[in-house]
Amino acid sequence: MEMGFNAGHSAELFLTNDVDCVTSFDLDEHEYLHFGKKYIDARYRYKHDLFIGGSKNAVPRFPSKKPDATFDFIFIDGGHDYETATADLKNCRSMARDQSIVVLDDVIYDPSFQRSYNVGPTRAWRDSIRSGHVQELGYEMYSMGRGMSWGRYL
Repeated sequence: MEMGFNAGHSAELFLTNDVDCVTSFDLDEHEYLHFGKKYIDARYRYKHDLFIGGSKNAVPRFPSKKPDATFDFIFIDGGHDYETATADLKNCRSMARDQSIVVLDDVIYDPSFQRSYNVGPTRAWRDSIRSGHVQELGYEMYSMGRGMSWGRYL
């Protein structure tokens, strides 16, 4: 499962690793989303579902469409404001399995690399750890101002 399909680069990366299916959520704010979706569908027939709409609304409604859907891997790279990142972490929890991995993109612990796009996700991730909802398993800063954390839901 991923928040933020955008042009489909992450979805394709997941699909090249022989997963059964990738479910994506996206706002559909960019025209290239449709080109990415068309490519993914042509290359990975019947292995990708895309749900359009803001994740704060679309994700909570998703279980009514696919009540038995759970995910081994949840990649959150959607809205970068604190409220959206927090909602995405909370709303995806009900669809995680016991050993599912949740990844939040744009988490940066070093304050000297804080940028407007990573303050919200960083705060949301830290709050989820402090509140006991997530156990962090790892963190990587892969360039100045870019990084991610991963863990499990508790």
